[in-house]
Formats: sequence, structure tokens, C-alpha cells
Amino acid sequence: MHIILDLSVRFEGSLFYDYHKQFSAKAAACLLQWNQRTYWGALDIELYCCTFAGIRLLRRSSRSAPAGLSMLAPPSAFPNDYWLFCLPQSISPLLLPSCSVTPTPLPATSYSTAFPSDSHQACAHFLLPPSFCKKLQSATADPQSVDSLLASEVENGFMIGPLDSPPFPAYRINPIGIAVRKYSCKKRLIIDLSAPHNSHVPSLNSLIPSSDFSLHYATIDHAISLIKIAGPGAWLAKAEISSAFKVMPLDPDFWHLFGVHWRNKFFFAVHLTFRCRSRTKIFDTLAEALCWILLNNYRLPFLVHLLDDFLTVDFPHASPARASSTLTSVFGKLGVPLATDKTTGPSHIIQFLGITLNSINFSASLPREKIDRIQTYISTYSSAKSCTKRELLSLLSHHNYAMCIIPQGRSFISYLLELSI
Repeated sequence: MHIILDLSVRFEGSLFYDYHKQFSAKAAACLLQWNQRTYWGALDIELYCCTFAGIRLLRRSSRSAPAGLSMLAPPSAFPNDYWLFCLPQSISPLLLPSCSVTPTPLPATSYSTAFPSDSHQACAHFLLPPSFCKKLQSATADPQSVDSLLASEVENGFMIGPLDSPPFPAYRINPIGIAVRKYSCKKRLIIDLSAPHNSHVPSLNSLIPSSDFSLHYATIDHAISLIKIAGPGAWLAKAEISSAFKVMPLDPDFWHLFGVHWRNKFFFAVHLTFRCRSRTKIFDTLAEALCWILLNNYRLPFLVHLLDDFLTVDFPHASPARASSTLTSVFGKLGVPLATDKTTGPSHIIQFLGITLNSINFSASLPREKIDRIQTYISTYSSAKSCTKRELLSLLSHHNYAMCIIPQGRSFISYLLELSI
């Protein structure tokens, strides 16, 4: 009840009651269909966004806002370089009946009657004509790579486009850029869902509560413990899901929020993107389901995963390829693509999470290239008179990685840790 009261104080009109009715209906459906009770003490983020997006904020609540939610502000407070078209999907078709027509600015008086009640007419004052966000510097500096990556996304079915005009009556255009991996130099297209930054208007990521989508990841210690249980000579195999998060399709109701604009064309992501805050938790549900199927339906003895990386461990007396062939077969039946170049085994020696595991002599070691990289870092900074905090943190990250398997080394970097604070 305190959530409903909080919403009634912060937003004008009777939308708080609409939220309450929709939440009640959703809870009743869950109970009737799946005999599953709903916890009423938590805010339903999806209903919150659909009900209150673009609505005038009367005043801040005396209580703190729900975790991860920023206060919605009128678009007049939005920088001209960015654009946010916030309107509940249930209302927007009333204003623009044809999805193929690009929205155009209309006088508030011409469509205020389209709203079902006076409480919704406040939305009319916050509709803006389309404008576009700034592209990230990484995109403008390398337009050829953006062209290539966008074409690849469309070809693989991860995005729709190029479109002359958005196919949605309400949509959002986000900054587009390129991320380059540090060592492999592989380029990846990114959509900045955290924009706008330092604004009263919330970004898409700011509406996703971190606490609800946090994860506890598997570590190399989990893999080592399974190898110890299987015994000396255990068979190891590794597989990785291709394109990782992008195998997860987006609900079509949210496609309009994942738009980008490039070379006077519109593109919209229809699969999960790398810069979405909830991506890891959503993808992990798929990975956990795959693990459950392999362990319970196909009786694999041991399996551990870190997001898209899977490691199978089988007994030494078992057929070497039993676990790896079962995993490959099941993933193929379920339509989960595997990266063939990163699928290795069965073997007694394998790399998992950047650590070389040996089931013959029960050892875990760093690959040669990682050792050389750490030694280069140490030699560089050992002769330097000073370094920046960022450089120090980079050095510490390499040391911390090595101490995953050499925990005794922690005592030797305690002074560096104090300097980094």
C-alpha cells in the first residue's frame, strides 16, 4: 500500500489507481494460471514505465524513490542534443493511428480529447517532435566500421532496418558507438542505453533497478572443485554460445525503445543488446535452463557455466566425448548456436575463464601469453617514478587475475591496494 500512496503523491491525476488495477489483475492471473503468489511489496517496473512515462512529476516523495528509478521530468528539461519521446504504448495509438507515418508535432488542443480521462491530458503537454541524440565519438571517427557492423546486425536478424522513418508512433533514439576489445581489437557495435547522462530525464538503464538484476557469477574455484570430485584424468570440454546476449529476442512491445539513427536511416534492435543493464540476468535465465536440462534430462555428471561459457566435467572411465557430444546435440535441438572456434575438448587440459586446467596433475596455471603480459606490466612500472591512479588500477587488475590461482600473492600487493583507495 505504501507504494500506491507514494505514486499518488508524486504524480498528478488518478494514474496511481490505474497502476493498482493493472498490478492486481496481473497478480490474480498469476495465481489463477500458475498458482503463484505475487509479492505486493515490490514495484512492478514494466507497469511503472507504461503507466507513468512522460507524466508530470508533482513533487518528490518524502520517501526515497524505488531502487534504480529516477524521477521523470518534462521533456522541456531535456537537452536539445537528445530526444525522449515518452508515452504509454496503450495511449500512443490513439494519437497516431498509422504506425507507418512519422510522428509530427501537433497542437495540444487537437488531440487532448483522445485521452480517456482528464487525468491523462497532462501527457499532451509533454509530447515533442522527433529529434536525434548525439552519436558517440567512436562512431563518427570510424563510420566504415559502423556501416559494416550495422549491416551484419541486420543480416543476422538482430536489428531491423534501414528504415526511412520509424514504424512506431512512439520511439526512442539512442547514441550509437563502437567498442574495441583491448587485446583482440575486435570491434563491437554498442547502443548507449545510459544516455542522456546528467539529466533529469531518465535513461532506459536508469529505469532498471540494479538490485533486481544482480548476479553471483561462477568462478574458477567452482570448476576446480568439480574436477576434484570427478577424479584424476577427468574429461573436460568447453563450449561457448555464439553472439551471447543477442540470442535472446526482445519483446516486440519494447522494440521502439532500442532505436538508433545512422546516415539518415533508422534501425531498431529486436534482440538483447550489450549495453542493456538487465542483459546478464535475462541471459542467465537461458543459461541456467540449459544447465538444468543437461543435468536432469540428460544426466551429465558435472557442468558449470559463466554466462555464455560452459564447461563439462566427466568421469575418467566414461567415454571421452560423452559430455561434449551431448551438450552439442542438445544445444542444436534447442536452436542455441555455438561458436565453433571456441568449442574445444574432450581433453585433460583445457582453458576455462582464462585459466589452464589440468585434470591429470590437478593443476591450474596461467597461459603463457597472460604471464608475458603481466611481466611486461611489472617491468614497465618497476622502472617508472610515478603512475596515474588509472594505471595503478590496471596493474592491480592483472595481479588480481593471477591471484585467482595464486592466493598467496595477495599479501604482496597490500601496499598497492592502499595507494589505490
